[in-house]
Amino acid sequence: MKYVKMQLKSIKPYENNPRNNEEAVYDVMESIRQCSYISPIIVDENGVILAGHTRYEALNNLGYSECSVIVAEDLTEEQKKKYRLYDNKAGELATWDNPKLIKEYRDKKFNSYDKFKLYIEILYEVFFPLALSLY
Repeated sequence: MKYVKMQLKSIKPYENNPRNNEEAVYDVMESIRQCSYISPIIVDENGVILAGHTRYEALNNLGYSECSVIVAEDLTEEQKKKYRLYDNKAGELATWDNPKLIKEYRDKKFNSYDKFKLYIEILYEVFFPLALSLY
């Protein structure tokens, strides 16, 4: 593996990407706007995306010309396909620890863009009416 800067025009989305990520692109764009670009795209030795299709689209939409990339070399085609699936599935399987989420969220400013707000309000009102008093 190597960590490099790469021109976005040299990065190729995986043509058979089964993940529909269009609705997440704006969220990732907003994360990059507010927190900067942190997590590199992972590509194979041919520049084909293994992980990071949504980041790739967000960076393109924000006008970036290059980005940080991890190049994963020496994977078989089967390993590449498995990695794409494992990487995407892991995010779906993760859940929130709601009391910790409330504690982490409190007093954060999201510059009028806040996908967590409704979720947190529901937690406050329905599931954790005493959450604030606990922390």
